[in-house]
Amino acid sequence: MDKTTCAVCSQRFLSINKLLTHVLIHGLMPEQYYVQCDFGGTHPTCKCGCGQQTTFFKNTRTFGKYLRGHVSRIRNNWSHEEVFQKSIETRRKMWASGELSSWNKGLTKKTDTRVAEIGYKGSKTVKNDPTKVQKRSENMRRCRLSGVIPTLFGSNHPRWRGGTASLSGECHGDGRLYRKWKFPKLQTAGFKCMRCGLNDGLCVHHDGERMAFIIRRFMHEYGYDGSIINHELKRKVIDAVVQYHIDNSVSGVALCFRCHEKEHVYLNYRVKQ
Repeated sequence: MDKTTCAVCSQRFLSINKLLTHVLIHGLMPEQYYVQCDFGGTHPTCKCGCGQQTTFFKNTRTFGKYLRGHVSRIRNNWSHEEVFQKSIETRRKMWASGELSSWNKGLTKKTDTRVAEIGYKGSKTVKNDPTKVQKRSENMRRCRLSGVIPTLFGSNHPRWRGGTASLSGECHGDGRLYRKWKFPKLQTAGFKCMRCGLNDGLCVHHDGERMAFIIRRFMHEYGYDGSIINHELKRKVIDAVVQYHIDNSVSGVALCFRCHEKEHVYLNYRVKQ
């Protein structure tokens, strides 16, 4: 049917704008009209497979193919399990043969001054200098691609915590968790740090149950076997973790960046003065 002809009553118009004004008489908004005419009444969903409805763009009168950020789920080689597994196996063989090795293996900031100095200088200078950050990023990328710096995955990584790391950021960044759990706690604290009273870089710290433990519990509950987490399992765990926070009002306190940093000393690189 002609784009300027109403699909409801077959009346023809001189322009699409007049047609869209006309469909209001039928009780249809432009988005609803296009869903009914072009998609048989079913709202198009994101092509990444998440099942969420895509956005309607009024200017172009089209629906987006993906939700914002979801295109990376399929246009990224690392999202393909076959490629991911092949890379892991290759690196394992290189480590086993000694082709890949680490200069600071077994060393810590407490046992080696070089490790301590590098960490201390990096935390004080690199992060605050955009030029140095860019230079380090390019150097790291070059070393990764050349194989100088090995990439360890899963239980082979020294900071492996049962597969919760990849989900922690997504759980913390979930909009529903912020609206239903984080924001009320920040509001109760008057949007100030409960330790020092500042409002610089506020966040909600788990002072009882830890986020990693909650995530791990639901991962095992949904049958996680230690392999790569697929999208379906990831979505189930995130939804369960968010709902658990809301239903159980998980304990949390509002802290500024500095006070929150003190609660996670093991994640920081500091030299005792």
